[in-house]
Amino acid sequence: MNEHGLVMLEGQGMYLLGDDWHEVWQDDFIWMGPYCPQLFYPTGWGPSAYLLYKDVNRDVVF
Repeated sequence: MNEHGLVMLEGQGMYLLGDDWHEVWQDDFIWMGPYCPQLFYPTGWGPSAYLLYKDVNRDVVF
């Protein structure tokens, strides 16, 4: 499974999820299911930053 979570830390931008564009702003959160094509480009006058969390390779056998 390859799920993602995104938190916009500052700025704004457009995020492509599958075939749909979504405008994101500071403090927005996006959850993305597995195998979802994605792309981000910043908009606005200031810098943009986001934190991307990927839940991958977490099934560890001890």
